[in-house]
Amino acid sequence: IVNNEVRVRIVPIGDFDPDTAVQCRWGAATLGACSTTCGVGETTSTRYPTNPACGEVTTTVNCERQACPTACQVGDWGEWGACDTPCGAGKQKRERVLVQP
Repeated sequence: IVNNEVRVRIVPIGDFDPDTAVQCRWGAATLGACSTTCGVGETTSTRYPTNPACGEVTTTVNCERQACPTACQVGDWGEWGACDTPCGAGKQKRERVLVQP
């Protein structure tokens, strides 16, 4: 391929005629969707010819998306803390630890 041109000769074996050479040019590549929404997947790049006798050129390449989420795991609830007011309505809190983000 030179300057987006390839010369292809389509002739039966044993019968070569330089006048039957087909000039091939392909347009810009179109990129397909990634096969995954996270992590590493595949996508297909296709270039279509201006001359149908040439056929399309397809290439499959890796595509990388954001890391896949993991299911987080939390530990057991801790003890209740002290109330923030000595009388009336107040608040207490308790926590639990994130074991696996």
